[in-house]
Amino acid sequence: MIHLFLGVPLVTAGGFSAYSYDPNYNERGETMYQLGGAAFVDGPALRLSEFDLRVFGGVNHETMRYEAPGLDFDGTTWTGELEIGPRWRFGVGFVEFGLGAHARLGLPDLADAALVMGLGSHSMLGVELGEGKLHTLLGLRFGWTFSSSYASGNILQGDDTLSWDWSAPSGRALACVGLGFGG
Repeated sequence: MIHLFLGVPLVTAGGFSAYSYDPNYNERGETMYQLGGAAFVDGPALRLSEFDLRVFGGVNHETMRYEAPGLDFDGTTWTGELEIGPRWRFGVGFVEFGLGAHARLGLPDLADAALVMGLGSHSMLGVELGEGKLHTLLGLRFGWTFSSSYASGNILQGDDTLSWDWSAPSGRALACVGLGFGG
């Protein structure tokens, strides 16, 4: 059975952060928020009764937005994943693990770019609902990218300097919903 998932991030770590050196930053009305989403696909490489060896692929997107009077910054990170690993089924539930390569692309305000390759992994706990050739899937997915890469920079905006940092190592938890096709 081939699975297609869409994910919404619950928690993310790593990626972009931004700040100002203004000593009055607490009074400036700083706001920072993150948005994102993900899409994944997997299919069997080897299928046994309650166990599959599967190939996993996917893409994660995270955007961090920083705003303060006179300052604004958008940092976008894309993560591509290609992994292989086991999936066990138990009743309507399943658990899976993957290990493979992750490519992380960081785009700070579209002014520069950082691309790194790293080892990556994921785990997922979920349920598979439905009969026949089409199933509904719900799950909680945890992903990690391991890398020692780091980037930083400064952007002059008016009289203020905004500083940003980007770290390639990351972790994320996503709520996922999907469809399973096939037998």
